[in-house]
Amino acid sequence: MKVFMNLAEAPSSVITRKEGTMLRLFFDFAEVPPSTEGTDGSTTTPATTDKQYSCTNVDIEGDRSYNSIVAAIVSANYTSDDVQAILANYTMAIDSTNTTLTDDKKAEYKAEYEAFQNVRTHAKAIADVVSQMG
Repeated sequence: MKVFMNLAEAPSSVITRKEGTMLRLFFDFAEVPPSTEGTDGSTTTPATTDKQYSCTNVDIEGDRSYNSIVAAIVSANYTSDDVQAILANYTMAIDSTNTTLTDDKKAEYKAEYEAFQNVRTHAKAIADVVSQMG
Protein backbone atom coordinates (compact mmCIF):
# COMPACT_ATOMS: atom_id res chain seq x y z
CA MET A 1 0.00 0.00 0.00
CA LYS A 2 1.29 3.49 -0.83
CA VAL A 3 1.61 5.73 2.24
CA PHE A 4 3.05 9.15 3.05
CA MET A 5 5.35 10.08 5.93
CA ASN A 6 6.80 13.31 7.25
CA LEU A 7 10.40 12.72 8.27
CA ALA A 8 13.18 15.04 9.40
CA GLU A 9 15.82 13.25 7.35
CA ALA A 10 16.03 10.90 4.41
CA PRO A 11 15.02 7.41 5.54
CA SER A 12 17.19 4.35 5.34
CA SER A 13 16.25 1.77 2.75
CA VAL A 14 13.70 0.12 5.10
CA ILE A 15 11.91 1.26 8.24
CA THR A 16 10.44 -1.45 10.46
CA ARG A 17 7.90 -1.04 13.22
CA LYS A 18 6.83 -3.86 15.51
CA GLU A 19 3.25 -3.57 16.72
CA GLY A 20 2.29 -6.60 18.79
CA THR A 21 2.44 -9.61 16.49
CA MET A 22 2.59 -7.41 13.40
CA LEU A 23 5.73 -6.21 11.66
CA ARG A 24 5.19 -3.13 9.50
CA LEU A 25 7.67 -2.53 6.69
CA PHE A 26 8.11 0.79 4.91
CA PHE A 27 10.35 0.89 1.84
CA ASP A 28 10.86 2.42 -1.62
CA PHE A 29 10.94 5.99 -0.31
CA ALA A 30 10.59 8.90 -2.72
CA GLU A 31 10.59 12.51 -1.62
CA VAL A 32 7.37 14.36 -2.40
CA PRO A 33 7.60 18.12 -2.92
CA PRO A 34 5.56 20.05 -0.35
CA SER A 35 2.26 21.45 -1.51
CA THR A 36 2.27 25.24 -1.60
CA GLU A 37 -1.31 25.67 -2.72
CA GLY A 38 -3.95 26.45 -0.11
CA THR A 39 -7.52 25.21 -0.30
CA ASP A 40 -8.60 28.58 -1.69
CA GLY A 41 -5.94 28.56 -4.43
CA SER A 42 -3.54 30.87 -2.60
CA THR A 43 0.07 29.91 -2.03
CA THR A 44 1.20 28.93 1.46
CA THR A 45 4.44 28.09 3.18
CA PRO A 46 4.68 24.55 4.56
CA ALA A 47 4.36 24.63 8.37
CA THR A 48 6.93 21.90 9.01
CA THR A 49 10.62 21.55 8.31
CA ASP A 50 10.13 17.81 7.86
CA LYS A 51 10.15 16.48 4.34
CA GLN A 52 7.33 14.39 3.00
CA TYR A 53 8.02 11.00 1.47
CA SER A 54 5.85 8.46 -0.29
CA CYS A 55 6.67 4.83 0.34
CA THR A 56 5.29 1.32 0.19
CA ASN A 57 3.90 -0.28 3.35
CA VAL A 58 3.49 -4.02 3.86
CA ASP A 59 2.30 -5.56 7.13
CA ILE A 60 3.40 -9.05 8.17
CA GLU A 61 1.32 -10.86 10.79
CA GLY A 62 2.86 -13.54 13.01
CA ASP A 63 5.83 -15.25 11.34
CA ARG A 64 8.58 -12.75 10.52
CA SER A 65 10.86 -15.13 8.64
CA TYR A 66 12.66 -14.24 5.43
CA ASN A 67 10.18 -16.34 3.42
CA SER A 68 7.18 -14.70 5.08
CA ILE A 69 8.53 -11.24 4.31
CA VAL A 70 9.13 -12.13 0.65
CA ALA A 71 5.67 -13.70 0.38
CA ALA A 72 3.98 -10.67 1.97
CA ILE A 73 5.65 -8.23 -0.42
CA VAL A 74 4.88 -10.35 -3.48
CA SER A 75 1.29 -10.88 -2.29
CA ALA A 76 0.87 -7.12 -1.90
CA ASN A 77 1.56 -6.81 -5.62
CA TYR A 78 0.00 -9.99 -7.04
CA THR A 79 -2.91 -12.21 -6.07
CA SER A 80 -2.45 -15.98 -6.31
CA ASP A 81 -4.69 -15.89 -9.41
CA ASP A 82 -2.36 -13.29 -10.97
CA VAL A 83 0.67 -15.50 -10.28
CA GLN A 84 -1.00 -18.58 -11.79
CA ALA A 85 -1.95 -16.62 -14.91
CA ILE A 86 1.54 -15.12 -15.29
CA LEU A 87 3.20 -18.53 -14.96
CA ALA A 88 0.75 -20.22 -17.35
CA ASN A 89 1.07 -17.44 -19.90
CA TYR A 90 4.86 -17.49 -19.67
CA THR A 91 4.90 -21.27 -20.18
CA MET A 92 2.82 -20.81 -23.33
CA ALA A 93 5.06 -17.96 -24.53
CA ILE A 94 8.29 -19.97 -24.29
CA ASP A 95 6.79 -23.10 -25.86
CA SER A 96 8.31 -23.14 -29.35
CA THR A 97 5.64 -25.56 -30.56
CA ASN A 98 2.79 -23.18 -29.62
CA THR A 99 1.52 -21.54 -32.79
CA THR A 100 -1.65 -20.01 -31.30
CA LEU A 101 0.08 -16.95 -29.85
CA THR A 102 1.25 -13.99 -31.89
CA ASP A 103 4.77 -12.67 -31.39
CA ASP A 104 3.30 -9.58 -29.74
CA LYS A 105 1.33 -11.69 -27.26
CA LYS A 106 4.43 -13.81 -26.49
CA ALA A 107 6.40 -10.61 -25.84
CA GLU A 108 3.61 -9.32 -23.58
CA TYR A 109 3.56 -12.55 -21.54
CA LYS A 110 7.35 -12.55 -21.23
CA ALA A 111 7.31 -8.92 -20.07
CA GLU A 112 4.65 -9.73 -17.43
CA TYR A 113 6.82 -12.59 -16.19
CA GLU A 114 9.91 -10.39 -16.07
CA ALA A 115 8.02 -7.73 -14.08
CA PHE A 116 6.86 -10.44 -11.66
CA GLN A 117 10.43 -11.70 -11.25
CA ASN A 118 11.63 -8.14 -10.63
CA VAL A 119 9.11 -7.80 -7.79
CA ARG A 120 10.32 -11.10 -6.32
CA THR A 121 13.97 -10.03 -6.56
CA HIS A 122 13.18 -6.70 -4.91
CA ALA A 123 11.17 -8.47 -2.18
CA LYS A 124 14.17 -10.71 -1.46
CA ALA A 125 16.45 -7.68 -1.18
CA ILE A 126 14.04 -6.06 1.30
CA ALA A 127 13.81 -9.32 3.28
CA ASP A 128 17.63 -9.46 3.41
CA VAL A 129 17.78 -5.94 4.88
CA VAL A 130 15.05 -6.72 7.44
CA SER A 131 16.75 -10.00 8.42
CA GLN A 132 20.01 -8.17 9.07
CA MET A 133 18.19 -5.64 11.27
CA GLY A 134 17.27 -8.42 13.63
